[in-house]
Amino acid sequence: MRKFKMKKRLLWCGFTFAVVLLILMISTESNIIQRIPFLDVMTVNDIRCYDEVSTTKSSLDFDSETNIDKPTSGRNIFFHETSCFGDEGLTLNARQACAIESAARMNPSMTVYLLFISKSEFSNSTREIVRHLLNYSNVRIRHIDPQKYVKETPLDAWYTSGVLKKSHWPVSHMSDILRYLTLWKYGGIYLDLDVVVTSSLENLTNFAGAEDWDDVAAGVMGFDMSKLGRRVADACVRDLRKNFRGDVWGNNGPGVITRTLQKLCATTLVANEHWTKSSAVMRKQRAFFVLCCLLGLMIIVCIFWEDLSMILITVISADHVSCYWYGSSGIMELGEGEWDEQMLIPSRCIFFHETTCSPPNLTPQQACAVESSARNNRNLNVFLLFFATEQFSEKSKRYIKILETYDNIYIRRIRLSTYIIDTPIEDWFWTNIRRLWENKDWLHKDFHDYVRMLTLWKFGGVSLNLNSVVLTSLDKLTTFTGVQNNRDMSVGVFGVDTSTNFGRNFVDACMEIIKSTNANSYLRYNITRVITEAVWKLCYQRNDKECRQFTIYSPEKFYPSFPDSREVHTNKTRAKEMLKIEKNAMTIHLLNNYNRSTEAWLSNVMAFKMAAEQNCPKIYKLVGKNFLNL
Repeated sequence: MRKFKMKKRLLWCGFTFAVVLLILMISTESNIIQRIPFLDVMTVNDIRCYDEVSTTKSSLDFDSETNIDKPTSGRNIFFHETSCFGDEGLTLNARQACAIESAARMNPSMTVYLLFISKSEFSNSTREIVRHLLNYSNVRIRHIDPQKYVKETPLDAWYTSGVLKKSHWPVSHMSDILRYLTLWKYGGIYLDLDVVVTSSLENLTNFAGAEDWDDVAAGVMGFDMSKLGRRVADACVRDLRKNFRGDVWGNNGPGVITRTLQKLCATTLVANEHWTKSSAVMRKQRAFFVLCCLLGLMIIVCIFWEDLSMILITVISADHVSCYWYGSSGIMELGEGEWDEQMLIPSRCIFFHETTCSPPNLTPQQACAVESSARNNRNLNVFLLFFATEQFSEKSKRYIKILETYDNIYIRRIRLSTYIIDTPIEDWFWTNIRRLWENKDWLHKDFHDYVRMLTLWKFGGVSLNLNSVVLTSLDKLTTFTGVQNNRDMSVGVFGVDTSTNFGRNFVDACMEIIKSTNANSYLRYNITRVITEAVWKLCYQRNDKECRQFTIYSPEKFYPSFPDSREVHTNKTRAKEMLKIEKNAMTIHLLNNYNRSTEAWLSNVMAFKMAAEQNCPKIYKLVGKNFLNL
């Protein structure tokens, strides 16, 4: 009797456990299987065919170099089958075949590819299906070798390292890898094999479908070959390589496109943000989410991002940071110039930055800073970098035309959202920028200096200010800083020689300090403190010869001050005194900390004009007496 009761209890316990487990599997947001290792047996994980040579005779290997297989730029629809089949042969069921046929039938001008990995011949039941599909002239059914497919792509070394073999679901995660890599290689549209296409997809460009209120699905998406499409595809592949998780089911599929769009558009959850403009667009966006959730992406393809600028209207509620994400309609972006890569010689460049989103209206003083640096440093390349997306004003174009007469000046635009990719502060930026952009003063001063340091982390060189005139060659400078005054020792100009160990360690330390700031501490970390802490970290209480490579220049070198005219009796004596001071300086700045009614301020203005006339003669000649409209 007791044994019977014990068996009964065990049966009830087992039944209860099974019911609870089933409920958890159905209801939980995170797939319960990925958290319970012994349930892995439910998933087919045979990937032996990934390393085997295909012996199939009934299908061809995919060869993108041949005319028949070569994808047409952005005019392709791709399906992937990543399972390994045994002796029974490669099997396509009716549902999968329907996905392929419907795509081919609804899109006759697009090529539809089914790319599979298994080396097996088609099963008996599948041969008839394949024969029927190949009646469509735009269908290609091809075998691919994963090792060859990833060659010379960003995933080459990463895949070869064997990371996929450690996955809990290698077949599923291979599908995730191939969909992003295929769109990166060829552009076009990827579809899962469980969809039915009910209308033409030919006019879709860059899009994805919403899975729910929080995530974007990866089962239906497309990236074309435009600049926008390449940008998103490239970001997805980089994210996959960086954030691949073999122990989390959805991290490498929907997780990739969701994280990528969050970064590119600076939002984490569209439905919960508070917008200050374009409420009509916001309502339209919410309606889209509801539509896709209800239809479940089974028989319809929903457009999510046809153009990133559409969503940016709602995501970026502040005009003063919108240029961080927008493309440029005016200034050529850094890296797009024919010789940009060759001219960005490590530690052999001078950089000026204008990091506001205001229209790029170059003033005569700013143009003078650039001309004087190029004129006095013929063996260095000078880059003027803007954030602004618009075109130069007609007046500014006159200055630009003069600057372009110097063969070592490059005027470029940087898009911050891509400029920070693969840098130490990439994650810091996306985590903090939404909290910090309301502080305009901080953006225009301290964050501006962070961007200057980021540029030197990338390329090395010297970072100068646009309110300066360069008086001499800066060629001999290595890793240094120039302070503005002797009161608070605040830093104004700085440079990094990344060809030396100390220079590289110094700028790396600066990036780590910036990365450690947060919404509670960022106001305490201006560039002066960042540099001070970096030097302290590298050199304090160390008898390190490399630390001697770091130079701190007094204000007289970059920020010389000039005597009060009341202390100088004649204009002739005054001019001599100014020339003497300028002779020992490398730059002169138009200082804003003077009271404009004082003689000291007038002396600074006079010295600045004298320096401009000598060191930026072309700009000065163009504007003449109007050089300083103060």
